[in-house]
Amino acid sequence: MPSYTAHGPFNNGSAPGIDASFLNAVETWIGAMADATTSNSAGTWTFVGVVLSNNHSVAGKDTGGVARDLIYVDGANATDIQAAALGGLIIFKDRDGTTHAAISMANNSLQIGDSGHVLKDIIYVDNANSTHVQLASGAKLFVSDSSGGSLMSIDSSGNMRVKGTVTASVTP
Repeated sequence: MPSYTAHGPFNNGSAPGIDASFLNAVETWIGAMADATTSNSAGTWTFVGVVLSNNHSVAGKDTGGVARDLIYVDGANATDIQAAALGGLIIFKDRDGTTHAAISMANNSLQIGDSGHVLKDIIYVDNANSTHVQLASGAKLFVSDSSGGSLMSIDSSGNMRVKGTVTASVTP
């Protein structure tokens, strides 16, 4: 971030002299903000070009007014996306606000929006650290190879179709 040199103090009731370097810097800043943000009539600002250097974050305030890191770039160049509060959601929306997916910290699940954009737990981990895949009624789970060829499908009724040989050793 560029440094700023203060040009004050300014006194009420007395006209300050025109300072070209100060006013040019203010106009440069206003122009940069206009290029880097958009705002709506409700006063919400959206940053359209934020660059984070290592060990810096984008933060927001939770409902209690506490600042929380939301996106953090660490010293190893890893990017962390964090829920604003313990047990919160990280929600993925498109530009019109339609919710498509979420990661729930409360129940350790990946949620995907159905055709009505209602989030459903698809994959979750239970208290015994077992991973579950949930299918909606009438849905199928497909396992494909790297070229997209179907290797296996399981429908919500428990019917399984497998390409190739099945070797049974234990029951689930």
